[in-house]
Amino acid sequence: MAKKVKKSVKQKKFTPKVWIISAIVLVVVVAAIIVGLTVTGKPTAQLNDTVKVDYIGYLADGTVFDTSISEVAAVHDNLAGKTNLQPLEFVIGEGGLLPKFEDAVVGMNVGQTKTVELKAEDAYGPVQDNLIIQVPREQKIDRYITLNTSEFKQVFEADPELNKVYNVPGLDWKLKVVELKADSVKSENVVTESGTVQMPGASWKSTITKIDSTKIYLQQTPKIGDVLALPTGISVMRGVVTNVGEVNFTVDMNHPLAGKDLTFKITLVELVKK
Repeated sequence: MAKKVKKSVKQKKFTPKVWIISAIVLVVVVAAIIVGLTVTGKPTAQLNDTVKVDYIGYLADGTVFDTSISEVAAVHDNLAGKTNLQPLEFVIGEGGLLPKFEDAVVGMNVGQTKTVELKAEDAYGPVQDNLIIQVPREQKIDRYITLNTSEFKQVFEADPELNKVYNVPGLDWKLKVVELKADSVKSENVVTESGTVQMPGASWKSTITKIDSTKIYLQQTPKIGDVLALPTGISVMRGVVTNVGEVNFTVDMNHPLAGKDLTFKITLVELVKK
């Protein structure tokens, strides 16, 4: 019977001390690999960097709602008016864009593409019922307006002259100077009954139904989809007409993407500044 051959190499027994040493060695090796990638790899975008990115924004049903790429916009009817688009430039962490969008760019290198999904609360927030307002279709405004002389000059960029008619900047509206005092200018709204005027902030024109000695009465005639802009201190809120009734019309002042989950496909085009 053949003799059993004894093993020439004894199996090593790993003691707790050996395991600790092995773990330390592994950590050192992994750290060395990471450092090597940092040193030899491409630079990555970091907080406070200025970057340029291309992006495509999708709704949950796959609809493309926005993009920085002209070729993409050209094949989507809802974006057909967007031409000569350019990569979006911003400073990471400055807060000019959605925070989660900016965060997604951190760690990317030039040429890399990433897809990030944003829940509504991380995008434009939920729909707020208090921002859905009812506006009376019938409005009335003062027939005469009095400004101090400096305000008049600032608005019309001209000195006031008695009986001269001035165009209100940005509106299809005229004022006629009817009285001049040392420090004030009284003007009359130049309108005619049954004529039309554009109210400030409205994308539609209103019909003049009545003029009396002090007031001008208007009937607003918006259509669904028309836009109303309202000043709110240093900014302007824009709303969309969602319903038109006989007495009132409804304006939704929520952001058009409020309540919607969004997906962005982001490509880092350039690290402008490190």
